[in-house]
Amino acid sequence: WFIGTDPVTGAIKDPKVGIALTHSLFNITNTLLYLPFIRIAAEFLERLIPNNEEENEKQRVTSLSVQRLEPYSMSIERSRIEVIRMGNTCLQLADRVQNIIGGECSNQNEIEEAFLQEELLDYLQDEVIEYTAGLLSGNISHDIGETAQQQLRMADELESISDYLIAILKSDITMHKDGLVFPDEQKAALKELHDGVRVYIADVIKFYTERRTAFAELMTEVHTHGRTLTQRAKDLRAGFIKELTNSETKYDPRVVIALNTQINAYRRVREHAQNVAEAVAGAK
Repeated sequence: WFIGTDPVTGAIKDPKVGIALTHSLFNITNTLLYLPFIRIAAEFLERLIPNNEEENEKQRVTSLSVQRLEPYSMSIERSRIEVIRMGNTCLQLADRVQNIIGGECSNQNEIEEAFLQEELLDYLQDEVIEYTAGLLSGNISHDIGETAQQQLRMADELESISDYLIAILKSDITMHKDGLVFPDEQKAALKELHDGVRVYIADVIKFYTERRTAFAELMTEVHTHGRTLTQRAKDLRAGFIKELTNSETKYDPRVVIALNTQINAYRRVREHAQNVAEAVAGAK
């Protein structure tokens, strides 16, 4: 009767309409039957599966959540903001490390803040990777997929930069505890190298933040600046080795080790900053 049949033959007049109406009636009936029991079912599930969402959110350092329902274009922009945050945190860490090793501010609180910033970058990297990997597993466009891969690479490289900045700080702390210092000439050269690396990172982050598209110009500038920094590091090492050979002054071996450690760390920072630039420009 509900579907409508031919009174003579009993055949369904329109099978398509019959199927649609039957399906709709079935779902409506089910909904009405279950409606009174929704609250009971919800309370049962809440007891069965405790909700730790608030506790988990407190432990997160970003607003990124793979459970958030929003267009992929908004999601990829949300993670982009966190990648920029990582870049700016790296710059802040570089400034703090320079202030500490330069003697401008060497109190324990500043040292602890530097280590906290490096730890923050670890958490940021984890959450950006978790989030963008979640996007990549979805039904996304080619452009958003490429952007997500770019952000994955940038997050990894920026976190590596923070690791080497902290390695420089640890080296300086060890020297300070042992009552050792670099010669004035090498100390000045290290500061110059640090400032150059800091500018290098800042230029790349600024390019990404401002959404510039002159990628060929970026890579030309990056390679030119990179070669300058690499040569500066080589000259610093070669000059100190020459001084060790020719000078009558005897240096503690720990000073030589610390200088070599810091030079290598600066070179690694430069390499990872170049990798960030390549990710921004879409270079392999």
